[in-house]
Formats: sequence, structure tokens, C-alpha cells
Amino acid sequence: MNNFRRLTFFASAAGFLLLTACAQKSASLIGTQDDQSLENVRGIEAAEPAPVSTPTNVFTFVEQMPEFPGGNSAMYNFISKNMVYPSEAQENNEQGKVVVQFVVMNDGQVQDATVVRGVSPSIDKEALRIIKIMPRWQPGKQNGKPVNVRFVLPLTFSLN
Repeated sequence: MNNFRRLTFFASAAGFLLLTACAQKSASLIGTQDDQSLENVRGIEAAEPAPVSTPTNVFTFVEQMPEFPGGNSAMYNFISKNMVYPSEAQENNEQGKVVVQFVVMNDGQVQDATVVRGVSPSIDKEALRIIKIMPRWQPGKQNGKPVNVRFVLPLTFSLN
């Protein structure tokens, strides 16, 4: 434990020294600029940060993974019942496995669906449509609390 305290102290001291050196360097650089360039900077307003749609704190593996209501068999029934094979894909004899990634939020909503590996634009679009119309899932849990979990699901499109 004593070694841990020393290591923590040295890491803190090194961070402080680095921060102090950066502050001194910034101060020396600011002092070298002329007044005209500083006047130009004062009139510029900061841009608003772009909104981020990706949820924060997304886990890939948790103690209790998210589950479709009714389990996997209910999920595959939902998919087969709602899947509409694109006519363009049928005409071109396109088939294969689309791998879709999405986030099951801590309230069970499905968000941020993206195609990780696609087959064709029309089949990929249908795979995303199916994911987006899914009902709320039972959220994943970590330490007994619902959390956001990234989920990967392969969807097979087959012409029989």
C-alpha cells in the first residue's frame, strides 16, 4: 500500500509539473503576439459544439445482457413476421447475411442502428427498418442497474 501512495504522489507531481510548464509556455506565447492580432481574436465568437447522437457510457458486455421481450425465439418470430424482402434484391437474386449493430438503451429503446456488414443497399435498408421498429427490450444490467449496451445482430436474407 505504501508503494501505491508513492506511485500516486509521483504521478500527481509529474502531472502538476507538466501542467505548470504548459501554462508558462502559453503565457510566453501570448506575450509575443502584437495588439492588432489580439484585437482580431476578441471579435470572434466560439462556435457551438456539434450535437452528438451517440449515447454515452455504452457497454459491450454486462452481467445481464439485454433481451428482446419474450426471448430469442420471439425476436426471430418478430423479424420473420415483419421482414419484407426488397423487390429489387429479389430481381437481382441478392441474398446474404447483414450484420447490424445497435444500442439497447437503459430504458429498453433501440437506438443508433448501423450496418456493420451489408449485402446490398436495399437489403441493408430493410435490415435497419426491422431494427428500428422493434419494441422496447429488457435493458442490460451492470451492478443491478440498467445500462446502455451495444448489441450486434446478424440477419439472414435468403431466397427459397
